[in-house]
Amino acid sequence: MAYQPSGSQIYAYSLIVVLLFATPVCLAQSQQGIKKSAVRKAEKAFKKAEEAFFIADYLTAQHALQQAIHHNPSYTEAWLMLAELKLETNRKEEALTAFQNLIKTDSTKFPMVYGIMAQLYYEKANYDTAVYLYKKALSSNNLRPEAQTMLKEKLIIASTAAELFNTPYDMLLTPIPGMINTEADEYINSLRLDGHQLLFTRKTASISGKEEISEERFFISESDTVGIWRTAVPLVPDWEGLGNMGALSFSADGKTLLFTGCGWADGLGSCDIYISKMKEGRWTLPENIGKPVNSNAWESQPVLTDYGTSLLFVSNRPEGYGGSDIYMSIALEDGTWSKPINLGATINTAGNEMAPFLHPDGQTLYFSSDGHAGLGGYDLFMSKKDETGRWSKPVNLGAPVNSSEDELNLIVTLDGTKAYMSAKKAEGKGGFDIYSFELPEAFRPEPCTYVRALVIDKHTSKPLAAKLKLSDLAEQQLIFKEQLEPDGVFLIPLRTNRPYAMHISKEGYLFQSLTFRTETADINKPYELLIELEPAKEGSSIILHNIFFAWDETLLQAASYAELNELVGFLQQNPGLRIELGGHTDNTGSEAYNQTLSGERAKVVKAYLVEKGIQSERIATKAYGSSQPVADNSTEEGRSQNRRTTLTILP
Repeated sequence: MAYQPSGSQIYAYSLIVVLLFATPVCLAQSQQGIKKSAVRKAEKAFKKAEEAFFIADYLTAQHALQQAIHHNPSYTEAWLMLAELKLETNRKEEALTAFQNLIKTDSTKFPMVYGIMAQLYYEKANYDTAVYLYKKALSSNNLRPEAQTMLKEKLIIASTAAELFNTPYDMLLTPIPGMINTEADEYINSLRLDGHQLLFTRKTASISGKEEISEERFFISESDTVGIWRTAVPLVPDWEGLGNMGALSFSADGKTLLFTGCGWADGLGSCDIYISKMKEGRWTLPENIGKPVNSNAWESQPVLTDYGTSLLFVSNRPEGYGGSDIYMSIALEDGTWSKPINLGATINTAGNEMAPFLHPDGQTLYFSSDGHAGLGGYDLFMSKKDETGRWSKPVNLGAPVNSSEDELNLIVTLDGTKAYMSAKKAEGKGGFDIYSFELPEAFRPEPCTYVRALVIDKHTSKPLAAKLKLSDLAEQQLIFKEQLEPDGVFLIPLRTNRPYAMHISKEGYLFQSLTFRTETADINKPYELLIELEPAKEGSSIILHNIFFAWDETLLQAASYAELNELVGFLQQNPGLRIELGGHTDNTGSEAYNQTLSGERAKVVKAYLVEKGIQSERIATKAYGSSQPVADNSTEEGRSQNRRTTLTILP
């Protein structure tokens, strides 16, 4: 369910392909040095093998081919069919032996055989030999144009694989330490912002009668102080058992859950995307996310990105580039989702693209693909989005991350230094296991950190279910808004070296605002905030942290408008309140000058509110100058805190 291929693989090595693409040649068997009676016996045995082969009676066909070769060891068509038979029965080493005997007999008759052998060597990670054999095949003059085109494409893939394999990165892939990996398949789904909680899917198989039944269950594990993961426990939502589920992911704050449900009664296609939210400590009943995200095709592997404002997912809907493609949908104001946008031909191919993960930096995408050139099977890739929104050409993460086996998904920590992936490795415990490794510099995203905060009543210390808004002051853009749970706790990822404004509000309280700038990306030292809300009553006062003026001026800066609009909303929701706007300065300049400047600034704020429809008589202004400092004026940091606007509720 979580990883659905588009269909059976198409290989270069097919007897039918060989006969179609190779330039027609005389199929008369070599008879030099062989008695006519032996040739006739060989032809008779070959005819019998042909009849058996095309009805899939491989045992009879193999026995007949061995007889044909016994009578005529130079019988190239018999060697060719024997090789094809070995491939059909998944005995690739024996197929290689048969192909080698064929070219010893006649190295020019079937030039496509070199291409078939090259594919087999490519699949067993012998990339240099594969390159040599593809070049050998292309050196023939007996190839049709379409065969040349196909071989050239495969030569590029094999050459890329050889380069990746021969220049591995200096890194160590480590099975995730602790009680995570088992003989079953484990797929990593989400990592909490602090890196200490892991969500993954475990897929087990059982036999019921003659059928193999797969079951996917969700698990959570916590890591200790030294990074060892504790025994995983099942994630058992109240609604478990409603149907077949997989491909689970959490939002960054852990309060929204997305997953894939297959064959559900309200499903639109074979598999749909469902959503559930944490409300008062319980997961809500899942809802089908609906059209236009879901369709009558297969949708899976949902991931919320960009503070929950966009959704990445995978679908094999017919308008794609082939196989499964990665799509993006944008959250709309009414709670619905926009029409999905295909990420385009730079990302998606005629093959399958899977498991998208967009780092919280908002510009670095990781995904799995069997359509881009790589080491075989599904490889992991990275692409970056530029300022125009275009994705760069995907870069293969190389060896030893990728191999000839399947590497299905990748998650990168907030600071960009460490990665986790799901892959099949010979040294694993069985099936897909979860591995961790230090991410090379070349593949790292922009480092991020996060803010963890608690909202409480200033006087009772009781947690408050407040409303939260986060704005990027540099871009003057609201990037996150959420209704907090009653525990008053929230976690939000932040990009580094950026100015942010945060507004927290709750009915019956003065709203709180603060501004801060992220300097470093250390997920072990997040921004810890305790936000105390003051009940909205006579005499209550707050600092309006996000109102900014140009230096020594009364001109409002554009970054102030988000704060001012919050104030407008607060006054509209509380029509009976009267307020005082107080202007404050540092002690630079004369007392008279500061008194005038602070008063004019307070009046400018009032004018903005009046312009937005707030009655003038509800707003008083007062100039405090430098008379009420809240910090030491001997430092610039202290002076900046003293330059402020305050709000006080009047009788």
